[in-house]
Amino acid sequence: MNVATIAIGIDVATAHLRAVALDPDSGSLLVGPVEVSLPAPMRESGARVSQSPEYAQAARKALSALVDALGKRARGVGAICVTATSGTLVPCDGAGRPLGDALMYNDERATADVSEAVRTLVPDTPHQSVGRLWWLARNTPAVKILSPADVILADLAGGIVLMADNSHHLKSAVNPLNLTWPDQLFSALDIPPSVLPGLANAGSTLGVLASTPASTLGLQPGVALVAGMTDGCTSQISTGAMRPGDTVGVLGTTLVLKAVSSCQVIDTSRGVYSHLSPDGHFLPGGASNVGVGSLRTIEGLHDDEALHRFVDIASRAEPAGIAHYPLVGVGERFPFSNKEATALSSAVATSPANRVRAVIEGVCFVERLGLDILGQLGAPSLRHHVSGGASKSRGWNKLRATILGREIFLPAHTDSAIGAALIACATANGESLHDISQALLPTRRTIEPDTKLVQRLDANYREFLSLLHSAGYVKAQPGDNLT
Repeated sequence: MNVATIAIGIDVATAHLRAVALDPDSGSLLVGPVEVSLPAPMRESGARVSQSPEYAQAARKALSALVDALGKRARGVGAICVTATSGTLVPCDGAGRPLGDALMYNDERATADVSEAVRTLVPDTPHQSVGRLWWLARNTPAVKILSPADVILADLAGGIVLMADNSHHLKSAVNPLNLTWPDQLFSALDIPPSVLPGLANAGSTLGVLASTPASTLGLQPGVALVAGMTDGCTSQISTGAMRPGDTVGVLGTTLVLKAVSSCQVIDTSRGVYSHLSPDGHFLPGGASNVGVGSLRTIEGLHDDEALHRFVDIASRAEPAGIAHYPLVGVGERFPFSNKEATALSSAVATSPANRVRAVIEGVCFVERLGLDILGQLGAPSLRHHVSGGASKSRGWNKLRATILGREIFLPAHTDSAIGAALIACATANGESLHDISQALLPTRRTIEPDTKLVQRLDANYREFLSLLHSAGYVKAQPGDNLT
């Protein structure tokens, strides 16, 4: 595939903004990642979390650094795509300039105020951002309420608020199929339609880089500004997992499972909802509260060096012989929803290494259960990819493959900025996102299960399911295909 356009991806995370330029010939990073710090979030009393919305300024700094590094090749930049954290909202004027602090994705100051209307009018729709939207409409002089990605694109378009991608606004109860806001809900909550941007599909060309920011940045005017997706989706895209049957397990502080399906998959009781990809496939997923954070509750594993050392030792040890559900704190979201859930264990660990082994096995068991549930909901896992910080552990990856009882894949990339650049590249060149990712991304590595341990760990998994069933966390009987 001969791709002539250099594509730029911009990722707005919580602490920083990252940007990359994708080499169209090899799929390698031509430049980047370039990183610019963002102001630290401000935590107030209660569940209030906000941030100074310096997104456009940070994006310009990152783009300037990329252009400087590209030199004359910057003339070949043809498309820019932005990804950001799902659910953060910014009150803006009519040109997309912030008028106040952004309410972060985990701000819940007005959740209770809208809960009754949400339960009545959109019970089976992602709605985590509705409270923030309602609060901003009532308490700020907002002309428009935008995502950080929208703010950056409006700035690059010369102060024109473009259409917004449905992915970043999905948690405001958007219907991604017909690109509509929940009019009945917003009417009941007295949220004026005028504050809402129009909606477009991810991968759409929303507008072009205006002449003034282009000259300031050293880019050509007319560069396509492409609708992106949330960072969870673009991280999945960067792995190349874009065919129905592909799944991704992102193992960091928590465990996030993402899938690709030809049908829309929603189960709000388990926190499962679907984004719509540029290829027309759905990207369903759910997030558990177990993960690497489960290990940090163990005494002596608070620093990364000790944690990695113990995981390495434990992953080579014999199976724990303990059924352990390593939940951190109280409450679980996926693969089951229970606000009162706590950690469970069938026995006491015999040593620190045995305890670590029980925890990492338990995380893998949750991954297997989550994939089973996604499969029953309509998103079967035929090819499973692993990513996240813990995917750097060879031993833990081997254990994940063994507990799943099949080969898994370790992608070369998991950077959400690269996923955004792939969307930009696909749109600029008129190719499917799947074809672009297969052509440009490096070959993934295959990890095989330890066949000697598959049966033993399968028996341990059944004991794990029985433990969850006994606690009332899952409903089906132990031994069923899905518990």
